[in-house]
Amino acid sequence: MCDYSLENYSTRRANEGESLVVKTFDSNSRGLVNKQTSGVAVCVLPGTTMVLRDLPQGLREQIGTNAEEAEVTFDHINVPGSYYHDGFRFENGYEMLLQRLPDGLAVDIVATPKSEQNVGEMVNAAEDEVRQPVLVAAGRSRPTLNLVDGELVHTHR
Repeated sequence: MCDYSLENYSTRRANEGESLVVKTFDSNSRGLVNKQTSGVAVCVLPGTTMVLRDLPQGLREQIGTNAEEAEVTFDHINVPGSYYHDGFRFENGYEMLLQRLPDGLAVDIVATPKSEQNVGEMVNAAEDEVRQPVLVAAGRSRPTLNLVDGELVHTHR
C-alpha cells in the first residue's frame, strides 16, 4: 500500500477515478498525493490499474514507448539493494519503482481491486498498522484512524 518510508505521514486509500500526482515528501521518499491534500499520502492496493500521464521523453525511452500515457498495474516490486517496494508494471512487462518517477507526474486511478479477499487483506493490514507504534526521533508515535472530508485517514501522534 504505502512504503514504510511514508509511515510517519497521514495516509488514506486511493479511490477509483481519482487524479493524483507524484510528490517527494520531507523524508525524501516519493508517494502519491491529491493536489488539494498534498500532505496526505494516498496508498494504493496491489493490482490497482492506473494511467501515468504526460510522460517525459527520457522516461518514455526508458520504458520503451513513444506514448505520452501508459497504463500500469500497481504492485510491490523487489529490487535488490532497495528498501522501497511500491512500483508499477507496464503493459510491456517493464517494472519501475515509484521512487524513480518525477515529481508532479500525473497518475489517474482507473480501477481498484474489488474482491472480498483484497478488501479483507487491506482491513487486516490497516488494523495491524494501527496496533504497531512507530518509533520517531522525538519519541513514540501512534497511528490512529480519523475521518477527514469523508475519508478514513491514518495519522500519527
